[in-house]
Amino acid sequence: MAADFVYTRTNGSRGRLRRISADYTLLFFNSPDCEDCRRVKELLTLSPVVNDLLESGRLKLLSVCVEGKTPAWEKAEFPAGWIDGYDADQRLTREQVYDLKAMPTLYLLDAEKRVILKDASFEQVEERLS
Repeated sequence: MAADFVYTRTNGSRGRLRRISADYTLLFFNSPDCEDCRRVKELLTLSPVVNDLLESGRLKLLSVCVEGKTPAWEKAEFPAGWIDGYDADQRLTREQVYDLKAMPTLYLLDAEKRVILKDASFEQVEERLS
């Protein structure tokens, strides 16, 4: 089971992973300053598989800035339909709640929040969702 955590949205409201309801949840742990994160963000944004599932509501994509509310995160733009948030307490990295050795890190979860893919590549996620 994926560990539950709290994230803070752009508007200041807080959400919990467990409260996201969908057949699949894609966790996109990232840093807006990270070049590889921007590359994966673009791949996710352009993926027909990801976008079709987002539009149907079968997939929720939670993008989490693990560094907290940074100026780069505040300036970053994310696609409509994504849940964009940050780890206000930096608990995810401080307490090593998830295995976040490098940025970005992708986790694919099922409807019950069981881990299907851990530290996956974009290609692995897209293939599994196909």
